Amino acid sequence: MDKKSKVISNLIWRFFERFGAQAVSIVVSIILARKLGPGPAGDIAVIMAVITILKVFADSGMGNALIQKKDTDDLDYSSVFFFNLGFSLLLYAVLFLAAPAISRLYQEPSYVPILRVLGLLVVVSGLFNVQQAYVAKTLQFKRFFFATLGGTLFSAALSISMAYLGFGIWALVALQLSNFTVNTVILWFTVEWRPKRMFSFRRLKGLLSYGWKPPSWTRSISRSIPSSSARPIPRKPWGSSTRAATGPSRSPRASTPPSTRCCCRSSPRSRTTRHGSGT
Repeated sequence: MDKKSKVISNLIWRFFERFGAQAVSIVVSIILARKLGPGPAGDIAVIMAVITILKVFADSGMGNALIQKKDTDDLDYSSVFFFNLGFSLLLYAVLFLAAPAISRLYQEPSYVPILRVLGLLVVVSGLFNVQQAYVAKTLQFKRFFFATLGGTLFSAALSISMAYLGFGIWALVALQLSNFTVNTVILWFTVEWRPKRMFSFRRLKGLLSYGWKPPSWTRSISRSIPSSSARPIPRKPWGSSTRAATGPSRSPRASTPPSTRCCCRSSPRSRTTRHGSGT
């Protein structure tokens, strides 16, 4: 197969991967939203904004640097792999300790265990990033298709089952964690590259100088943050119990008792009587 045909074939595989994943995700989102309601989905969106930013920092733009470098070899891949894995473990430790503070910021104590569990995505990303860069650089997008399809279908079945078994928001946690984890596992089984026992600070420094350029990593962060994270403090869904406790909203005029309104306004007859007595 010539280079042009290979590029076209990989673009087709990439299209089917994205289209298939989005189609399944839409169906799963509808099913989970009808079962769980909007509250858990909003909470997960806020938490995933924090996790996604940490994942971008864990990668540090190294994946793009590996793809752009012309003469990439095993020393480059291995150096980036061990750096990403160590840095992602460090970021997860920081997140684990900072989870109570983040939950206080959002005034949601229930965020603490969810942050600590979903924070494992940062560690998994340390195992995923170099494999993803290798597949993209060597134009093996067919691997992406099977990895994404496997992760999407497995996470869909798991999350829907947990939702109907009454696990609530943890069904959405399982959706996010299992999707990315299964995707990574499939890539590791289907891609030939494995890290070698080698490391070079000089090679790493050169790749970091590219990866940490502002146009590279700031663009990655802006693309990765979900739009729902723009709301700083999530609000509880407006349920029937809330309406019962607070009651329907009324205008100040409507809340004034009728007798008070009558006393505040004198009748024409009383004004005539006072005028006559004055004269």
